[in-house]
Amino acid sequence: YEGMSEVVELYKRFGRQLTDDTGVSEFVRSHRRLIKKGDFESLKAGGKSRPVRVYLLNDLFLVSSADDGNKLYKLLCLWLVQFEDINEDTFGFKNEDGELLLELQAKAPVIKDEWTEAIIMTLNNLNTGIIKGSDIEVSKVHVSDAVRWNKALIPPEIAQALIEEQAEKRNNTQFVKLREDREDKDKDKGE
Repeated sequence: YEGMSEVVELYKRFGRQLTDDTGVSEFVRSHRRLIKKGDFESLKAGGKSRPVRVYLLNDLFLVSSADDGNKLYKLLCLWLVQFEDINEDTFGFKNEDGELLLELQAKAPVIKDEWTEAIIMTLNNLNTGIIKGSDIEVSKVHVSDAVRWNKALIPPEIAQALIEEQAEKRNNTQFVKLREDREDKDKDKGE
């Protein structure tokens, strides 16, 4: 359970900030672990910066106030962003359009290098998990639409993204939302 207790502590600290309008439906999940935490300067446009504490989880990246306060500045879903190695002491994350979402400066190049290594390893592990999940989904093509993702194996946000991607690959086939009520599904069949 190493790493899991820290996830629970983060949930206690930040509460609903972790799920409200972030795309994350449940923060405390059996697969989620804290990999690394540390302090950086968050760089803003115009040369301004502020001290922040960051948390690398196996599928999320959190940015909060540097003290032990409960202000969450940013939550990034790692499967939706690209890591950017900016210079000897700075790294960041971009969205799929290439827009820089976050730029962090380490106190020393060696700290930045340690974080770069940890982030790249985490992204590689996450991508491996997504590929395995995608392989599971591909194998379900011949199975009825009633078959759902095994929620214990993959976070619902990733599962939903993969279902949508696979549906598009199958000639724009419709997909079923993970949280769709059974009544809604039966109602659609009756019409």
